[in-house]
Amino acid sequence: GDLFALGLNMQATIGQGTDDHASQRIQRQVTMLDDIIGMLRNTIFGLTHHPTAATFTETVEQLLTTLDQRLGHHPTLTVHGPVDDLPDAVIEDAIVVIKEALTNCAKHANATQTTVDIDATANQLTITVTDNGDGLPDHEPATTCLGINNMLIRARTHDGNCTINSTPPNGATLTWSVPIT
Repeated sequence: GDLFALGLNMQATIGQGTDDHASQRIQRQVTMLDDIIGMLRNTIFGLTHHPTAATFTETVEQLLTTLDQRLGHHPTLTVHGPVDDLPDAVIEDAIVVIKEALTNCAKHANATQTTVDIDATANQLTITVTDNGDGLPDHEPATTCLGINNMLIRARTHDGNCTINSTPPNGATLTWSVPIT
């Protein structure tokens, strides 16, 4: 609540005669606060999620349904391989990554279609989230966004990788891939 209120107060400051440079800096700080709030929500979700309560696939399906209204459409889900047999630590991070990617899409992409592809082999899990939205702004590297940086850290925790390919205005593709050991 306090972080949200701080963000609202900062946004109100923008309209109070600040110069363009200061307004841009304040807006970047508001965006960072918004990302921090999202990370906190993801962390809380991760702490309250218990993978043994449902399969990974069922949990992702529930997550997609939960985000329908925010996205304005229901994402398409495809699942390949033994995804329900993954280690709990990988499942927990994968769920947070999917939620973060779709939340970013809902907040920034203006997409009308989103797909989530989950592909597991004996050695690797790859999650690909694709949208047909606006793509990432050219002037801002993806790694400056806290949510994207969080997904990258979660991949590196498992010796994996997270990449985002975007060609505005043709949407974006996030690929999160980790080895299975």
